[in-house]
Amino acid sequence: MEHDKAWNRLSYNSAIKVCSDLDMHLVSNSEWQALVDSKVMVNNQWPLQMPYWGDGQMGLFTNGKVSPLKGNTLLNVVCVGK
Repeated sequence: MEHDKAWNRLSYNSAIKVCSDLDMHLVSNSEWQALVDSKVMVNNQWPLQMPYWGDGQMGLFTNGKVSPLKGNTLLNVVCVGK
C-alpha cells in the first residue's frame, strides 16, 4: 500500500510481457531520468518506496540510482511508447 492504494509489482519477465502487450517497452535509463526530473511521480502520487523495472533488467530508483537486479524481484513497472 502506498498513498492508500494497493499496487501490484511484477517480475522482470512479467513486466516485459505487460509492456509488450501494450505495444510499449520498459523505460530506458535516459527516459527514467527525464521522468524523475519531471516530478510527475511525486505530483501524481505514484509508488515511490520500491524501485521500478527498467530496460536491461535494471532496478530504477526514484532518487535516480540505477542498479542491476535479479529478474525474480517484484518491482513496480512503467511502460513507455515505442
